[in-house]
Amino acid sequence: MLAVMLIIALLCGAVCRSLFEAKGRSGGSGFMLGFLLGPLGVLIAAVLSTDARELESSELRNGVRKRCPDCAESVLKEARKCKHCGFVLDGPGARESPNVGTTKDSRAGASKRKAHVQRMFRP
Repeated sequence: MLAVMLIIALLCGAVCRSLFEAKGRSGGSGFMLGFLLGPLGVLIAAVLSTDARELESSELRNGVRKRCPDCAESVLKEARKCKHCGFVLDGPGARESPNVGTTKDSRAGASKRKAHVQRMFRP
């Protein structure tokens, strides 16, 4: 009977470890949760939220993602253009920001935003 309980505890620990690692959390903590709490630990690990910051930093360390030099947001390594700011990451215009040379367009957009904000806060 004790051997069966030990096998169940080890299996629950292994399942919790893989769930924790998939969610960007410590695998050792997941194993301990599953080992000590058994099936209840597996249930807790299954409903636990993902640690997005840790997943992003591990993807940056592993080379799956890289930082945009213009806005510092995380983008896929294969990306040629930043999805956040439109900066060209690779190719002939790699150092050129998409906002360079578009002062007329950016001023028009800025004036529209300013007018919208003024309408929102008009007494």
